[in-house]
Amino acid sequence: MKGMSASVPYFGLDKLIPEMKERVELFLRKAKEAGLNIGITETYRTSARQKYLYAQGRTRPGKVVTWTLQSKHLIGEAIDVVFIVNGKTTYSGDWASLASIGESAGLSWGGRWKSPDMPHFEFNHDIMTLKDWELEAQEFVVKNGLSNGENPRDPVTRAQVWRMLQQFALRFNLK
Repeated sequence: MKGMSASVPYFGLDKLIPEMKERVELFLRKAKEAGLNIGITETYRTSARQKYLYAQGRTRPGKVVTWTLQSKHLIGEAIDVVFIVNGKTTYSGDWASLASIGESAGLSWGGRWKSPDMPHFEFNHDIMTLKDWELEAQEFVVKNGLSNGENPRDPVTRAQVWRMLQQFALRFNLK
């Protein structure tokens, strides 16, 4: 892309696919709410940038930092993150909690791979994420024992709606 240098990472969200951008924004918000201070170190990559990184540790000095020329960064479906502690970036942090938050936001975590890539999160095509209002409603019905919260996109019958309304009325002593 014009104006982008192969040696400089890009960390804006504007080049992510819209669904990924939504998931990343949710991920960042949930991480902040959990008290995890993180920053994005890279999002979109040009093919020149990917080749530049791939050469590192192979034909260019440095440690190997990528295992592929076909990264999800190339299509706007991946981000890399870092923890921020006392104003400084570090790769030491609560990766397990961060992974759980990322996965709950519809991302796959690179730390689960055969060759782990801890800072890497990418779009999980197997998950449909819910909008904020849907998540709030889901949390309410689960917390109040009205539903188990599973299969939120499945259709429901009228009888199932009646049962949920009945459970709601009984739970809150409505006549």
